Amino acid sequence: MKASVSLVELISETVQLKKVGAEWQGLCPYHADKIPSLKVDEEKGLWTCFACRIGGSAFDWVIRRDGVDFKEAKHRLEGYVPIEKTIIATYDYSDAQGRLLFQVVRYHPKGFSQRQPDGKGGWLNNLKGIEPVLYNLQALATAEVVYICEGEKDANWLISLGLIATTSPGGAANWKPHYAQSLASKKVICLPHNDVEGERYIAQAVASLKGIAKEILTCHLPGLLPKGDVSDWLDAGNDVKDLEKHCQSPDTETNPWKPEVKQGPGFYEHRWANSDIMVKVARIREHTDGRVTCEIIVRQDDKLLHQAQFNLSSQNMRAQLAKILKARYSLVDWDEILQQVCVLTLDRIREGEPVTMLTGSGIIVPPKFLIRPLVYLDTPVIFFGEKEVAKSQIGLLLLVIAQLPWADNPLRLEAPSRSFKGLYLDWETSRDIADYQLKMIVRGMSLENIEIAYRRCYRPLVEDLEEIHNKIDEVQAEVILVDSLGPACAGDLNKSEVSLPFFNALRGLGVTSILIGQTSKNEKGQRSVFGSTYFQYMARAVWEFQRAERNEHKLEIGLFQRHANLGPPCAPLGLRFSYFEDGTIIERVDVVEIPGLAEKLPIQMQLKQLLLHHAPLTVKQIAEELELSESSIRVALHRNKGQFVAVGKGWGLAAREQEMPEAFR
Repeated sequence: MKASVSLVELISETVQLKKVGAEWQGLCPYHADKIPSLKVDEEKGLWTCFACRIGGSAFDWVIRRDGVDFKEAKHRLEGYVPIEKTIIATYDYSDAQGRLLFQVVRYHPKGFSQRQPDGKGGWLNNLKGIEPVLYNLQALATAEVVYICEGEKDANWLISLGLIATTSPGGAANWKPHYAQSLASKKVICLPHNDVEGERYIAQAVASLKGIAKEILTCHLPGLLPKGDVSDWLDAGNDVKDLEKHCQSPDTETNPWKPEVKQGPGFYEHRWANSDIMVKVARIREHTDGRVTCEIIVRQDDKLLHQAQFNLSSQNMRAQLAKILKARYSLVDWDEILQQVCVLTLDRIREGEPVTMLTGSGIIVPPKFLIRPLVYLDTPVIFFGEKEVAKSQIGLLLLVIAQLPWADNPLRLEAPSRSFKGLYLDWETSRDIADYQLKMIVRGMSLENIEIAYRRCYRPLVEDLEEIHNKIDEVQAEVILVDSLGPACAGDLNKSEVSLPFFNALRGLGVTSILIGQTSKNEKGQRSVFGSTYFQYMARAVWEFQRAERNEHKLEIGLFQRHANLGPPCAPLGLRFSYFEDGTIIERVDVVEIPGLAEKLPIQMQLKQLLLHHAPLTVKQIAEELELSESSIRVALHRNKGQFVAVGKGWGLAAREQEMPEAFR
């Protein structure tokens, strides 16, 4: 059967192919292809993508495209047989002097190819050595108004009516930026086909013409049916006067057949102005083989028409779903709607964020803190440590400080100037335990009653992204507490395939995030956040909790900044928890006052903390206080002369060090 299948015809259902020499080329649908990587050898009946390193016969194409087995692929290929094509039209492309450069050939059944004169009265079936130009180029030079169509047939019709019209060779995906120079200083009127490809083609043209053409108008012809073009519009009884009149004052509304797309974290919602249809694409996943799968939800008003897994890259799945939907609601063009949904969603996914400009001029605004020095605004921060170091309680207390806001808190942390509502996302414990911890903090710290929004979570954050986003909107939260990273990520935390999607999802939420993590140790015994190094790199600040002493009434811990991405490193913080039956008191203490932690500080930092409160001191006195050798003290003092100064026979802290904010001493 392979020999009887027209491979070009088969692949052309999904990919726009262009004849280049003896083979056909196109953009591979199985990865984000920008330079044609897909090659089709019609004579051998084989296709190959050199970027994906995949290929094979017609059977392999159908199996990969449709996700079916060999038996089903064989069944689907039975209808594909080669059909002899007949030339029905040729379109000459000439240079500015009218010399023929190449032809576009149109066939029946519908198909196109390009060829150039061989200089001997024949043709070469390629454009090797030819720079493509716009159609009707010679007439453009003296024109004041030019119409852009998608296709030579439409352009010829307008030319026959006395208008100056043009198009580009190769179809809807082949507008090239350099074409714009041929339309410099002209009024350009664009007439898009009424489908997604037509809108995209005109959008490419308009983008390249900005700043070059004198004026650019895009005219959506009234009453044009889906997939229709200007030729169809003229066939319907409209004439050149109707066209010119409409194009003098074109509609300013968006194309009614093009949906408005609402984008949220992990989902795209498509709605049409002239329809009660809504199509939602959620739980999107890009696969290594180029497939983009999702959950697709289709509604007509409040009625659910369809909800299932879907492959945005599969033309066959679109056709199957359109058939199902036509049986349930036949008043819309489902083929066109699904085409729009798939193309627009894939475009948005691959397009990413727009380019903006960074500027080195103006006022310097450093990164802002939500709670200084622990939590930067609108970025993720990680707190990690061993068990029983009160990570969850500190996370909850930070939500309280941000939400009140609590300016005179005993932790001496700089609270925000306004209230930032928080949302506690709990993968570890339960509402009762979280509520108990909040009550103990509120009562122990003599606070007024406060309510923190809470949600028990079961699914990984990436899979639950849309619902979490909805809850953030519902409670108007601007800061979230993720407790903790392990269950919130799921899978092997040591793999980037887990950590990177997690941080991408956090960015999509657009809020400040406080993340609770566990401790990992490397071969040298150094501690870090458990999991991939990306947890350390992607967070804007990372703090480690270390415990010094714990009993039933007291816990003392130190917070040590292990990673600072947005500013200078911060000094360690000491915290003391005092537990009572009716509340928990949390207060700030100097780390140097916590036995078991002070000696873990670098000598330089121990010196700074000591001299901040007890200067001036002699080397001998410093050595006795810190229980270090006098020689090591002398080395540290002389190595950091900018921070320490001689005062008589002793040493003190430099004035600039004393004036620094407490958080950075």
